Order: sequence, then C-alpha cells, then structure tokens
Amino acid sequence: MDFRTSSRFLPVVMAIGLAACSGTSSSSPTGPSTIQPQPTPRPNDHGEYVVDVILSGVVFEMTPAGRTPIAGVQFWSSEQAMGLTDANGVFRVRPVWVCPCEWAPSVEANMTAIWFEKAGYGHPAGLPKSRFVFTGGSDDYRDVKIEGDTRFDVELVRR
Repeated sequence: MDFRTSSRFLPVVMAIGLAACSGTSSSSPTGPSTIQPQPTPRPNDHGEYVVDVILSGVVFEMTPAGRTPIAGVQFWSSEQAMGLTDANGVFRVRPVWVCPCEWAPSVEANMTAIWFEKAGYGHPAGLPKSRFVFTGGSDDYRDVKIEGDTRFDVELVRR
C-alpha cells in the first residue's frame, strides 16, 4: 500500500474511532456528581428548629457472636420523633430537630440529641456527656451532628 492509499484510510479510521467514543457506553467517564445541599432548618410550632432529613440507625449490644440488635429500645428526639426500635433494633426519626437552640446557645448548629433507654441496659462507660444535658439530667442522650440523612448506630450494654 502506498502513502496515498494509507492517507485515504486514516480519516475513515479516525471517524470510526471517534464515533465509538461518543456512544452512551456505561464505561464512559462522567463528571463529578452534584452534592445535595443540606436542607435549611425551619422553626416548628414549639420554637425548635427542624430539618426534613432522616436520622436512623441500629441499637445493638456486643455479644460473643458479634453485634446483636436490641428490639424494644425506647428512643426520643422530640414529641414528633419517638418510639421503639423494631425487631432488628432499627430506629428512624424524621424530621429531626437541630440547633440553633435558644436554651443551648453554646451548642453548634445542626447538632441534635437523641435519648435511648431499655430496662436491663445502660450506656457503655466513657461516653462523652451530652452537650444538651445541663444539670442533673439523664446520661442516656447521645449527641449527633446532622449532615443530611444521617446514620447513627448505638451500642448499649447489659447491666
């Protein structure tokens, strides 16, 4: 094949190659995904700020067999968000109240607390005290930073 013949095929080969690159193949690179913005907290009827996201997780205990879910654990985040964990130890709260809080001005924005309790169980030693419990309150609260839908698993120990 001489130079003139091969130079005629070059545009055809390039056109085929470029056509293959412009397809909708699942292996084609894509741009970065858009980060979903944090919903804006809005005041509710009780003067608390709430955000329409989900706080969920599993309440469990460590056993020789590993993490074992605990059913029937009471949880409370607000009057609108309370209940018992299901058979799989799962809790789910929506909406979630968050600071800013008039009654807790030193607590950073988007923080919340959730309370857990079940007879015969307690919280592991050494957990930080909730920033929401000021004097003589319960240590059964756990502080959680809310950044969109948030998963927060909770360990309890048998007493």
